[in-house]
Amino acid sequence: MPKSGFDPQRHQRRAHRHNPLGGGAKPSSAPTKSQPKSAALDALQEAAGTKSSTSGSAPSRKEIVPLLSNLPAPDNVSSASAPVNLADKVWSLASVSLLLTVHPTQTAAEVKQNRKLLLGHNLVGRLLHALQSHTEVEVRREASGALRNLCVDAGVDVRNEVVNKGGVDAILSVMRWISHALGFVDAADGAAAAGSSTSSLSSMYQVTDPQQSLEAKLSLLAKPLDQMNKKEKRHATKLATLLGKSLESLAGQNNLSSADLEKLASSTGEGASASLTSNGHARAEPFLALDTDTRKGLLETSESLATVVWCLCESGEKPFAKLVSWKWLDPDLYGADVAANELRGEGLASWLASALSLGCRAATILSTTTADGSRSTSSSSAAGTDALAQLSNEELSLLLDLALASGNALCGLTDGGEAEFIDGFLARQTPKPAKKGGRPVQTALTPIANSLEQQPAAASRRLAQIQAAITLLQACVETPQQGIDRFKRFVLSQTTMLGVLAAGTLRNLAAAVDVKSVRPSGGKSHKKTETSPTSSNVFLPSSAVSGSNGAASGISLRRYEESVILPTLAHLLAGVDMVKLAHDIDGKGDLSEAASIDSANKDMDEAALRSRMQMKAEEKAQTLSLALEILAEMAGALDSKHGDDNDDDEWLEDLDAPEAEGEDDVDMEQDMEAVLGNGDDDDDDNVEDLQDDSKDERTAKDDMRDTFAEAVKRSGRMPFEAYAPQLCRIFSAVSDGSGEKSNIELASCLLTLARPFEASFPSLSSTASSSAASSQQSSVLLRGLHSRSLSVLNNLVLRLATLAPPPPSQPASDPKQQRRIAAFRAWIAGSSGAQLSGVFRALFEIARGCASVPAVAVVGDGATAVTTAAGSEAAIASAKSSDPSPDLLRGGDEATDGLQMVETCIGTMWSVSRCFEGRVSVSWGEQGDINVSQPESLNSELIQALMAGYSTASTDGMRVKCLGLLSVIGRCPDVHPELNRAIGSFLIERLEAIPEGSGPVAARGPTSPETLVAVVNGLIDMYADETSSYDSAFRTNDFLGRMRLTLFRCKTLAKQIDRRKQISLRASAEEAIENLQGFIQYRQSLRF
Repeated sequence: MPKSGFDPQRHQRRAHRHNPLGGGAKPSSAPTKSQPKSAALDALQEAAGTKSSTSGSAPSRKEIVPLLSNLPAPDNVSSASAPVNLADKVWSLASVSLLLTVHPTQTAAEVKQNRKLLLGHNLVGRLLHALQSHTEVEVRREASGALRNLCVDAGVDVRNEVVNKGGVDAILSVMRWISHALGFVDAADGAAAAGSSTSSLSSMYQVTDPQQSLEAKLSLLAKPLDQMNKKEKRHATKLATLLGKSLESLAGQNNLSSADLEKLASSTGEGASASLTSNGHARAEPFLALDTDTRKGLLETSESLATVVWCLCESGEKPFAKLVSWKWLDPDLYGADVAANELRGEGLASWLASALSLGCRAATILSTTTADGSRSTSSSSAAGTDALAQLSNEELSLLLDLALASGNALCGLTDGGEAEFIDGFLARQTPKPAKKGGRPVQTALTPIANSLEQQPAAASRRLAQIQAAITLLQACVETPQQGIDRFKRFVLSQTTMLGVLAAGTLRNLAAAVDVKSVRPSGGKSHKKTETSPTSSNVFLPSSAVSGSNGAASGISLRRYEESVILPTLAHLLAGVDMVKLAHDIDGKGDLSEAASIDSANKDMDEAALRSRMQMKAEEKAQTLSLALEILAEMAGALDSKHGDDNDDDEWLEDLDAPEAEGEDDVDMEQDMEAVLGNGDDDDDDNVEDLQDDSKDERTAKDDMRDTFAEAVKRSGRMPFEAYAPQLCRIFSAVSDGSGEKSNIELASCLLTLARPFEASFPSLSSTASSSAASSQQSSVLLRGLHSRSLSVLNNLVLRLATLAPPPPSQPASDPKQQRRIAAFRAWIAGSSGAQLSGVFRALFEIARGCASVPAVAVVGDGATAVTTAAGSEAAIASAKSSDPSPDLLRGGDEATDGLQMVETCIGTMWSVSRCFEGRVSVSWGEQGDINVSQPESLNSELIQALMAGYSTASTDGMRVKCLGLLSVIGRCPDVHPELNRAIGSFLIERLEAIPEGSGPVAARGPTSPETLVAVVNGLIDMYADETSSYDSAFRTNDFLGRMRLTLFRCKTLAKQIDRRKQISLRASAEEAIENLQGFIQYRQSLRF
């Protein structure tokens, strides 16, 4: 599933906020005249500045270890002789954070050495103790920042140490403590206790007189903790958070400082009352009453802890389980009954979604900021009346950073579809597994929602918070990039990334609920369970969706993805200038544009300006990579009727139903027929589902089918756009007449992103040996964009190919299928077919270009075959005649990525050829294209490359794709007989290459079990129709006799597959052998 992967260097670049030498200022934030700093940090800055001026060497062991004396370990707290001064503790924490940060005066190797030394002195335990035992915001800010820097750049072992030493409890406890100040709605809403938590917070301001309200609060805080009831504890906790202290330190106190009294008084004034009654954000923002330093400290701490959660959730099952199972509701505050009903994961999901919502509001306000940092007076009502508008631009930027960290954490937590967190996010009570030897636990299950009103309110709120980021993304992709200042460009980039993260979270949710709703039913198909929803039963508010009717019903998540997220991401990709992005990533972009955007850049030297431009381009590339991952996941489910009982295309066959494991051969054959278009399986399921229905209901359904059939007869046929509207829109070159931008040619955008540049493969450059590590990283980013773009295109065409006409071995007999095939052929004969033909040629050119890269050609894997066809035999021979130079082999990833791109291109070409039933061009030139019906096709560029590519391939995946594309071309109705003979003979030679005997599979010949299955299926599909125009090649060349002689070898190879370790491969091989036997018997029974 889509998720944003870690980039330690990018996070270290953003870790300067915890660097005391950085002064706490973000270079990308709006300019501010002064940056408030604590006395401890000022002293540390002065000392560090003095030290750096006298010595440029890294700190030694004697200088680092004494820092930890101010950070007592948990097991040494009781034996401490004297308490540590607060300023000294902040000093030590800030110094540790600095030692764990890469900056101009400290290399990554030095950071690694410092981390190893600090970890040897129980750094993790010291940081967690400081984080949990102190309620001062300044301490928690520095402790969380150091922990963040440690987890981001460290390995899984260090993160597991954090978990094993109670890090999850410490981190989430502080996050819960912060949630009261930020006003996040907690998990009590999901436990049907929203009324109590809301009323308890509102009751603090029921007294209209400020003096009376202040006296009531002072009286509450003067009461001992053990004498408070649950409601009073909730009030006191809110007040303690308002003051930035713990409840234990405030309860029973009568001598509050003047600053604390001023905070309490200001929170009861007109400003607080206004914030509590304005536009729904009211009660949830007590942190607005805090001073600026405290607010910044809370926001920085929140962002750091959210990043740590992101790190931990991707570190294994144990950290993930602890994050999800942690109890957010304190029984002393909410009651034992409410705490017992808390859903696992709901509290964390609410916190992260609320943080993401705060960032969306901050981005909306920041979008009205002018170049000089002031707010536009003509700002929209939403931004102007928002309570957050009173914050400075720096604080709003911190909120946006917090939202980005929370979005990354949500993507990581929803990735993989873990049921507990998904159920908690959707506020659903599901059946609990029974304990071993015990009875099943009886729980009140949440009914499946058929509208927004039936969905739990907590789930709707969280989904709406994420939807807000998608709405901002829609605005971002429609905003022109020209003529905007540096600060707006920064806000636009950050908001775009936030929207893409939100789209990834919704994609993970949709995939998780769809997978969970389908289980093996013991038969030949998967059936939807009665207690699990699908993406069609998860609803978002429909007010933001154009053309939606009725906000009460909302819009299903599945339709929201197709109607909003898909076109929005397509617009995002369409707006990318790939040439400029590649040059910027490579550090060779135009500096004049960067200087014109911001006058401050004119005084910057060229190296620094290029570095900044390169960093921004890398961040943009990472955003695009995540968007491509989302599209790749969505592509496989487009235009399917999975789980949607209200679809207009409900009558369509389920052509992509997943195959169950462990089925017998008969069931597997029937499933394969269903995948290739036979609707019998779906009809059988309908009959089973209607067995318990009344006769009148069955008659009504039959009448509906007859009515539809009559409609088809009257209109002649249904257009293919009615079968697959989304796929048609993607591959259509002409708009559907609606005038909407959603009809963008996504396929063309993907091809533009997929074409590599010289910077994508450093081995192409003669100066590559002198390139720095940053250049290598840039090439990795570019190749990642190319590879992901090809994956999206592959999934889209593969989904389209499932609707294409089946091979001759699976003739269509069902009337519905025949109508759909006729509609498909009519659709592909138009302009859409011309676009797909262009896609086919572009894919071959991309594969040929990747194969010509020296690092790829040296390794081989079939890429050499494509290059040879292009006329680069000399280059390949020269590369292979001598030992590979270190320059060619230095990028093992470069060779791997290039080979993967070649393989993906050939696989996508295989799917395109299935759509055309083999009618594709096999060579292109100035004199015209050569198609498969011409005699020149035998020696064409593509055919020779595929045959040679099979011989030089080192992976079974590459071999199977070459064979699949050849077999589809060979069974084209218009194929030239000589080309069919050459392809057929080539496939049979693969069977003849299987060695005789029963040796181990490791010692087999060039034909593997995977290629055996591909060859057998290809031969049967080509020669299943004895009336075809090319069947004479099968008869005159004695293909039947040659195939019969290889039957025993095929059986021997299939038996060598371990049925326990390779279950599906063994089943596929046995099915192929059985089909081969039947095919031979059938052809022998014919008289010619």
